[in-house]
Amino acid sequence: MVSYVDFDLCAQIYEAILDIPIEPSIQHLVKKYLNTTQQKLREPEAVNTMYQKQCTIWIIPPAPAFIPGDFKFDVEQLLYPRVCVWVPHHLPFKKKQDSLICPTADCDGKLGSEGFTDQYTYRKIIGPADHFYILTHTYKCSKNEKHIFGGCNEKIVNQLHELSQRGYDIHHMASNYGISKTLQHVASVYKRNGMSDAAVIAAVKSLHSEKIKRLHKQYTLALNKS
Repeated sequence: MVSYVDFDLCAQIYEAILDIPIEPSIQHLVKKYLNTTQQKLREPEAVNTMYQKQCTIWIIPPAPAFIPGDFKFDVEQLLYPRVCVWVPHHLPFKKKQDSLICPTADCDGKLGSEGFTDQYTYRKIIGPADHFYILTHTYKCSKNEKHIFGGCNEKIVNQLHELSQRGYDIHHMASNYGISKTLQHVASVYKRNGMSDAAVIAAVKSLHSEKIKRLHKQYTLALNKS
């Protein structure tokens, strides 16, 4: 039997993660990186290169354990988060569908991409022990310009091939954050084994705190080595 984590618990987990202290300078660094990444992805063929040539929807930062021995690189990269570049119209659709269709009831207009816009900018997605960010396109209906959606809209995701849907690691998306399917599964296991909401929140927060401390220590070691 599968247990589902309700949206209220999702919000509480997110708030708990926000309470973990992070230096303002590091927050600024991450924000700058995300803005720069989004700007680079606006360049022609940037997404196509990722999807068709590199066969990935992920931008993965360097792993601290495997950086070059001479440390001739920008150590700030160690603090960069994972980024999921989710652009549905570049992914395979379900059979007999050649474009994304407006999710609005009784509307069959085709969705056109508006690219990466400020309306649907990057959002933090909380996982079991760390987080990533998702960047997606904004889509507008060809029959009603008031019908505007982000690429993470559930009804848009459901129009994709099952393989693509299974690669979409988001269980719940709010206006400013999301909860990953992986975290939803882990939290469900916790709940089935008798843990209270408060215990689940504390466990996830502890795992995130430990990951942040470890990463910051590696960053400090790299700075001293460079």
